[in-house]
Amino acid sequence: MKYRFFGEPGLHIMDSETGHPLYKFNDNGEIILSDDNPFLKRMMNHYQHEPVEPVAVNAQPEQDVTAEPFKFNCRKCSFETNNHGAFLAHCKKEHPKEVK
Repeated sequence: MKYRFFGEPGLHIMDSETGHPLYKFNDNGEIILSDDNPFLKRMMNHYQHEPVEPVAVNAQPEQDVTAEPFKFNCRKCSFETNNHGAFLAHCKKEHPKEVK
């Protein structure tokens, strides 16, 4: 179960031992922490809180997403590859810069 804590918007909760910020209240003045958080009991003593009911997620079938590999195309000829190193080697060998 998760808990929603209420405080001042933008307020940082600092670790007393290290002095580093642990959490920050959002623009609405809320933080949501799970019940396995080690700071939960301490925060319950200092801030107003309420339990958050879990929301059921609509089960959608996974779509088969296959991304095309990125292609490197030579502007000067029809060479095409998906390996950047091979593309650079091609450019250096086939289309060397002219020395002035």
